[in-house]
Amino acid sequence: MKAIYADDGADRGQTVNIFQRLIRQDKVIAILGPTLSNSAFAADPIAQQAGIPVIASSNTAPNVTKIGDFIFRTRACRKIRCSRLCYATRGRSAASRRWL
Repeated sequence: MKAIYADDGADRGQTVNIFQRLIRQDKVIAILGPTLSNSAFAADPIAQQAGIPVIASSNTAPNVTKIGDFIFRTRACRKIRCSRLCYATRGRSAASRRWL
């Protein structure tokens, strides 16, 4: 197995180009990334259509994983994180909440 690194420069169009190259030319078996949710909405459908799993660590937009069953993330969306944080800090003083 060999890792291939590509930087999209936070450009959605570049993300699409990179996904196309990774899938069509490099014949990857999975993609780790992209970093931004906006880039994921642009490029993840390409991987979904090709049956290539995408695993992103920082995509937090609520509907990213609804792109398809080959699209995954390792971080919960903002709505879930915020509700868990509110639950965890309920009843605590402002000083103790500062450390969460």
